[in-house]
Amino acid sequence: MLVWHVSLRYLRTRRAAWLALAAVTLSVAAPVAVMGVMQGWVDIMARQIRAAETDLSIRHLSEDITDPHSYSAQISALPEIEAAAPFVKGAAMMCPQYRGVFTSAANIPCQVEGISWKDEERIHRLSPSMLHPPPIEDLKAPDLPPEERGSGFLTPLWRSHLALSGLDMAVGMGCMPAALPPRFRPRAGAILGRELIYGEMGGHLQTGQALRLILPNGKGGLTGEVLVEASDTLGTGVMEIDKTMVLLPFNIGGALMGLKDAASGIRIDVAPHTNLDDARTLLGRHLPPVPGSYDIIRWDEQASRNMLESIKVQKNILFFIMIIVVIISVFIVYAVFSTLVSEKRHDIGTLMGIGARRSQIVGIFLAAGLLTTLIGGFLGWGIGWLLLGVLLPLAETQLGISLFPQDVFYTPEAPVSWDPIIPLTFMGISLVVGLIGTVLPALQASRIDPIHTLRENG
Repeated sequence: MLVWHVSLRYLRTRRAAWLALAAVTLSVAAPVAVMGVMQGWVDIMARQIRAAETDLSIRHLSEDITDPHSYSAQISALPEIEAAAPFVKGAAMMCPQYRGVFTSAANIPCQVEGISWKDEERIHRLSPSMLHPPPIEDLKAPDLPPEERGSGFLTPLWRSHLALSGLDMAVGMGCMPAALPPRFRPRAGAILGRELIYGEMGGHLQTGQALRLILPNGKGGLTGEVLVEASDTLGTGVMEIDKTMVLLPFNIGGALMGLKDAASGIRIDVAPHTNLDDARTLLGRHLPPVPGSYDIIRWDEQASRNMLESIKVQKNILFFIMIIVVIISVFIVYAVFSTLVSEKRHDIGTLMGIGARRSQIVGIFLAAGLLTTLIGGFLGWGIGWLLLGVLLPLAETQLGISLFPQDVFYTPEAPVSWDPIIPLTFMGISLVVGLIGTVLPALQASRIDPIHTLRENG
């Protein structure tokens, strides 16, 4: 009781102790705010990249997969595997139609995928919530209204065609007096990435526009060519993907790639809480035999991996810098408690004169350092999270500064992480630093000669 009573008294009455408390508070608040932003950036980037990929992908390197739907069903039957979906993928050139003419001067490079939308939902890769993103001027804008878009691969013209086909059936059954006039059969729909249709690459593209997709064979000819219509837009959350992505129905994509009922790869969704490396090993052992060579790739080994890894490197560098910032506070804590020991020489001598042990004197200052770092750590935690909460609205409304521009972070929300591990980590470092800073002054206080001190004051 003596130790804690005297410690609290020193902390309440000496302003020098408040300086140590302020140093600890700021040394925790700054890393919490900085690392909260960096971790938020990493989390958003990982979530964006993950949104465009599945847990595992089988990419065939030599031959395409024949009978891909049956092959996918065999993979889905393996343990720890939730679902599998075949796809075709390749680089192509897209030429929009302007005033009824396709001109090669308007060719746009793109990455074309032939997929089944139902299969993509089954493997949790592309969901309906990704469809219909608005123009990119503001990522917070609402989705496009139905009259300005299609519904996935179903173009607006297809919807009208289906509705009028119902009226044709009514005429055939004698429910209407005359047949409807002939109309053009609509083309298949293509879903374009939001940056491709609205960004600088697309120029003046719009939904409902006719598109000519060609795949050169490298010998002056074409592997395939299809005519489609831009039916909808898609936002994966990765700018590099949304700049180039064109999604086609599986059979249309196969026709463009020169494939007949074949796939260039299989995307796989594994069971929750399953280690991806273990699942990959399992697939390697039990994968149904297929011709040619193949590779099994994790989602974080895709082309966008370097972007995520570079941000993680930056986060780690800042983490070590923030640790140095916390460590610097040890000098302030040491200076404050050394001053406190000098000021309290008479009190220490009195305590030792009435029977206080040297271990209790050491405990008084160690307890004071412990309380200082704990209180300062929790205050720093609160201030750091307060800064994270007000940073974006304060900068946008009061300062007019865009701290997190959408064209860099590609998200309308601030990249902020509320993971408690971050403040707890720096609180732990601060606690160690605070105790180190008080050990020497505490030992210095325990070596004070009580008789000599009392004579000095006498």
